[in-house]
Amino acid sequence: MRTSRLFDRRLVLTVVGFVCLFSVSSAQAKDPPSDLCSLLTPAQLEKSLGQPFSESGKSAAPAPYAGQPKGTNCQYSSQKGASMAVGFIVYVDASAAQAQQNFDKSSMWYAPKSRPTAGDSAYIDAKGAIHVLKGRVQHE
Repeated sequence: MRTSRLFDRRLVLTVVGFVCLFSVSSAQAKDPPSDLCSLLTPAQLEKSLGQPFSESGKSAAPAPYAGQPKGTNCQYSSQKGASMAVGFIVYVDASAAQAQQNFDKSSMWYAPKSRPTAGDSAYIDAKGAIHVLKGRVQHE
């Protein structure tokens, strides 16, 4: 049972990362929305995962490094079928250069296992979570 749950989490994280990537690509030319959880909608999750999800519960995520802004933690819960939770964290840096620097620094902590072609830079860590950088926005 635990193995299938772990597999489901990895699958969900990977799917969500790619859905987020496509959502951000349209927002790159302008500032990200004030509600960062709107980058991934319940409708996108339902389309990707085949079951309905609730609106996101939003909370602050701790700053990745001292002196950096806090992030936004977005959590979605399935409404039917197997109980499933989907979560992602979004960080917005002052510039694309700063975001790239922070993304590279955090990749040293998360031990990338593979590097899919996504966004400006991306990797999948040892726990199966996908990390994507697009412009000045990072998704974890």
